[in-house]
Amino acid sequence: MGTAPPLDEIHAVCYGFEEALSAVSTHGVRPMSLRLVSRWLVVLLLLLGSSALVGCSGAPAAADAPPIIPTDPPSIPMPVPSLRSSPVPTSVPTPTLAPTPAVPNVLPVIPITIGDHTLQAEVVSTFATRAQGLMYREELAADQGMLFVFADDQLRNFWMRNTRIPLSIAYLDADQRIINILDMEPFDESLYPSAAPARYALEVNQGWFAERGIVAGDLVELILPDDLVIE
Repeated sequence: MGTAPPLDEIHAVCYGFEEALSAVSTHGVRPMSLRLVSRWLVVLLLLLGSSALVGCSGAPAAADAPPIIPTDPPSIPMPVPSLRSSPVPTSVPTPTLAPTPAVPNVLPVIPITIGDHTLQAEVVSTFATRAQGLMYREELAADQGMLFVFADDQLRNFWMRNTRIPLSIAYLDADQRIINILDMEPFDESLYPSAAPARYALEVNQGWFAERGIVAGDLVELILPDDLVIE
């Protein structure tokens, strides 16, 4: 960059330019006067132009600084969980369901008649078969049932644990007459008692007795197999 021209030079040029203009106005327009005016005008313009260029050049640019090269941040090691502090089980325990009690594959079936109505009933007469009864069954056919046979006459209580089929139960005495009839709801573990000591209990689909007009006091006709074991 350069420096601005001194003010004295500019004033001198301006004075000379004014003298030239005065000569033109005093003596008229002469070639010599015109050349003098044009020369002073050119000098004045050059001086003013150089001053303007210097003024527009602005402040000097700062010296180029060396480039800043970013560096990677220092790596921080991540903690690794210790297997000793948080052991992983090798196996997840799964809940186990209670096994279905074992019963004979085939239960004896006998016909049972009550008035004009007949059904086919499976017979259960041992501790194991009576304890399971109709548990875990999905359905019971329309004219089928289960006859519970006991060795003596006692007050009996039945419940509906693990039994999903709605049932009706008829307690019978030793003479095979109906003592009382009760409707039982699925999975209900409350007790459904006999109204008097009973030797037999007959379970059917809920409503089977009521739909046929069978009530307490009716006689139930049945014949047990000769080889039936009663416990």
